[in-house]
Order: sequence, then structure tokens, then C-alpha cells
Amino acid sequence: MAAHEEPSGHLASFDEPPVAEVAAGIQFRSLFGVRGIALGPLRERWREQYPHVQEMPPLPPQIEASPAGGPVFQLGFGPVPSSRYWFLNEDHTELVQVQNDRLVVNWRRGSKGGAYPRYGAIRGLFADRRADLEAFLAEETLGVLDVVQVELTYINSIPELVNRPADEVLSGLRWPQLDELGRPEQVRASASFVVPEMGVTPVRLYLSVEPGTELDGGPTAFLTVTVRGAAEQGNGDTTLAFLDEAHEHVVRSFTEVTTESMHRTWKRTQ
Repeated sequence: MAAHEEPSGHLASFDEPPVAEVAAGIQFRSLFGVRGIALGPLRERWREQYPHVQEMPPLPPQIEASPAGGPVFQLGFGPVPSSRYWFLNEDHTELVQVQNDRLVVNWRRGSKGGAYPRYGAIRGLFADRRADLEAFLAEETLGVLDVVQVELTYINSIPELVNRPADEVLSGLRWPQLDELGRPEQVRASASFVVPEMGVTPVRLYLSVEPGTELDGGPTAFLTVTVRGAAEQGNGDTTLAFLDEAHEHVVRSFTEVTTESMHRTWKRTQ
């Protein structure tokens, strides 16, 4: 997952990481003019790089809240926006998602494969698209970004979880060989962790394992790691610093929850 980054002296790096998708995004207080026909100038700004546009259902707000002695829940600001717009490049490997309270930039492995471009490239892409959005808002006098959450997600496709015992792939996830049931056909798991000393408390890391299907139709399992929370301030520099720290937590967590034998499969170099 994230363990596939540029050599840094302290983060794991893999020559053949299992990354299928990466998403870097922000949530901000709703700007009700960011919708429909008002997005025309932004569409023209991105037309050459992102020639394809799709309208999708909106993403609900997800704001990390304090447990306060009970389950963690999500809080939203304002009404749910009416639409989310996808701006896609020619081969659909880059996706920019815009709705009136959210900007998300995705890299997705295409149907023809393609190497994961590494975190630095995705970080730069996010910074550029945020700058574009802020310029658009200023030119059209639609408001300014008041960022309330920052989020980084890595999705890893690990087909070995389909045809191997889970404990050969994931550390700490062990299923006994039962006389009647044998081993499970599919494994689902999820957990959340508080990330201390990062951003504005609480910041959390979410980890999940779910069965799924590869682009070629083959069975796989997706290991997803997400870090979400509020940066110290909502400006561009602190947002990028939050993403950088989130990336380090994602890399370390991915490395810790996967086994050394899988690290060899993914050709770990450090």
C-alpha cells in the first residue's frame, strides 16, 4: 500500500507495491455556488488535462469526532450537496472530484496496469488542483476554502489473500484450522486507531480488509488504509504537511500489518 515510496531512510520502499488507488483530499465548509453551471470556468480550465466529466452522487461529510465515552461518529456541516463532479484524464487513471464541500484527487491503476507514480507525484497533483480550485473561486467570487478535514487513502489489491491463509499475508490476523469449517473462504476485518500528536485531536487511522474483484475480473482482497483529521490550520501549507505526516503513518502501518514473505513478493528494497 503505502509501502512503496521514495527512499527516505526510515520508510519501507517496494519495487512492486500492490497499490491500486490513492486518494488525497480535503473537506471544507460548504460553498453553495460550487455546483452545476457555475463550474463551467473550472471545466474549461481542466478540459485539456481532464477531457471527461461525469456527475455522481455526493459524498457525505465525514468529520472525526471525540468518542466522549461512546462510539465514534461522524458529524456533518450544512446540507448535503446535490452533486459531485468527476473530472477524468484520457485513460481514467487520474480523477479529480469536486463538490461544494470537497476536493479529492485520485490516482487509479488503469486496466492496462501502470506503475504507481509514488506519493510525491500525487502530492504535487493535489497541490496543483487545489491551487486551480482556489483561483477559480477567487475569479468567480464564490468564496474561500475553509478546510475542516484532510484525508489520505491508499487501497491495495492483494489477491494472495484469496488463495493463501490470511496469516501468511497479514500479521496478527490468524484463523485456526477448524475441524468442521476449515479455513474461511473470505476474510473481512476493520479497525480504527487514534494517531497521537498529529493535527487537531482526534486524528484517526482506519484499516480494513474486504474481498473484491480486480479490473480483469479476477478475485482479490483490498487492504485499505486511511488517515483523516483536521490540520492545525486549513491553509495550503498545513494541509500538505498533514498529508505528508499521514503518508508516513500509512506506510509504517501497511508495513507493520503485512508479513515479511509478502514484502519479498513486493520486492522490498529498504
